[in-house]
Amino acid sequence: MRSTPEYDVIVIGAGMSGISAASELDKKGLRVLVLEARDRIGGRINTIYPFGPDNVAVELGAQWIHGTEANLNPLLHLIDNVSLPSDWEHTKMFNKHGALVDPQVASKCLEAVEQLGERCVEAYKKGERGSFAAFMARDVEWSGKCIFGTCPPGKVLVCANCVEKVFVGREFENVEGAELDELSIGEKAGEGNFEGDNAIPVKGYRWLLEKLIREMHSTEFRFGCEVQSIDYSGEFVTIFTSRGIHHAKTIVSTIPLGVMKSPHAPKFTPPLPPAYQHSIKTLGFGLLDKTILTFEKSFWPPSTHGFQSHLDLSPHGGPSDAFILLFNLKAGIQYNGDPNIIVAYYAANVADWLETLPDEKVVPIFLNHLTHLFGAPTPLLSHTVTRWRNEKYSCGSYSYLSKGSEFSDQAVWTRPVGGGKVVFAGEHTIETHFATVHGALLSGRRAAEQVLKKVEGVDEDFEKKEKGFGEGSEEEEEEEEEDLVKGNWKGFVVMGVVVLIALVVYMTF
Repeated sequence: MRSTPEYDVIVIGAGMSGISAASELDKKGLRVLVLEARDRIGGRINTIYPFGPDNVAVELGAQWIHGTEANLNPLLHLIDNVSLPSDWEHTKMFNKHGALVDPQVASKCLEAVEQLGERCVEAYKKGERGSFAAFMARDVEWSGKCIFGTCPPGKVLVCANCVEKVFVGREFENVEGAELDELSIGEKAGEGNFEGDNAIPVKGYRWLLEKLIREMHSTEFRFGCEVQSIDYSGEFVTIFTSRGIHHAKTIVSTIPLGVMKSPHAPKFTPPLPPAYQHSIKTLGFGLLDKTILTFEKSFWPPSTHGFQSHLDLSPHGGPSDAFILLFNLKAGIQYNGDPNIIVAYYAANVADWLETLPDEKVVPIFLNHLTHLFGAPTPLLSHTVTRWRNEKYSCGSYSYLSKGSEFSDQAVWTRPVGGGKVVFAGEHTIETHFATVHGALLSGRRAAEQVLKKVEGVDEDFEKKEKGFGEGSEEEEEEEEEDLVKGNWKGFVVMGVVVLIALVVYMTF
């Protein structure tokens, strides 16, 4: 029996949450080992610099800073160069024939979608449950009225404008990465954006992760090290990997929810408690993919940030009316000169279907689509097609609240198991910031604080937490998250004790 483990803490995963946790623990002088199955840092952050390290950063995964107002987003305290807010309000819309939708109609469509989301939140708070699709069908304001006054008497949702409104409603699929009939109406009630517009880290998220790593003093990293099983039945935690066995006083698991739901999920001994297994089963894990095309010159409106469009994939055997969002990277980041990059975003069943095709078929589909919308393209210089569902160590893009789950299914992951020996972090483990990079960052900070309480011998009843997860008041949980935003560890909430918080942030994705 080993008397002293090799490490105080082992962090599983070198994504934002794992590196965030390791950064905080390294500051405290703990012996930390980070295990990463891939040969790179980032996890679902994957920044590439195809035109050189000093040229534009291209994000294959997470891309956005959600909320830039008043400098409240913790990412803004770590990133020294962000783009101007993206102008999504003036996104151009194309109808299914490839013609531009009248700007006034487009504006009313977007307004109607926003109001629909607000009504979903209100309905959820009043106790309604079910899928987003079911709510849309019974919502009179959405399905029972023509807000344009252009439908024939006695009929609704049949005029061209209403058809476009219904299509724009599928924007929720692209944002959440899930089909509307799988998405809970509570999804919008729990999303955590900070106030303000979205922006992009100009140097890329990888730059931020590398910065955090450079500031560490003694933390070790092991790449290509797939965790196969985790035994926390003894005094210490033993981790069995593809490259050997490691021991630690405690661990931080940032294993993505998608991997936990997969057949190749690491085995826990003893098995995770029932509430955690229920969460794994019921929470959703969505998919958002990108096809990134670089051209010699832009042939789309150069100052427009985004374009919403229909794409008929049925001639190829796919969905007949796919929702495609095109993003003009040059306008979004506001850089001068080359390269000229358009990013096609697509989600849920559209992305799942496109993942079955090789690049040789995907790229022509989007080249033809761009030609249909903007005219003959200039020469294509390069392309990248993401396939996050088929990525073994992600199995998708980010979590969502499915129609059969509740926020308590996310809250369970805030509670350590094994007497505090196993702590969790990741975007799926934080209720009001899930599916965001800042949520991953904050969850890593929370996990580090929990580890410190265990390693430094703080008298905390972890076992009681395991059995009574989610029993803390809503106010207590909100104040814990606010402390994380400020990085104020001295004022962190110990279970059952509420401290004054100077900063209150309520977020909507």
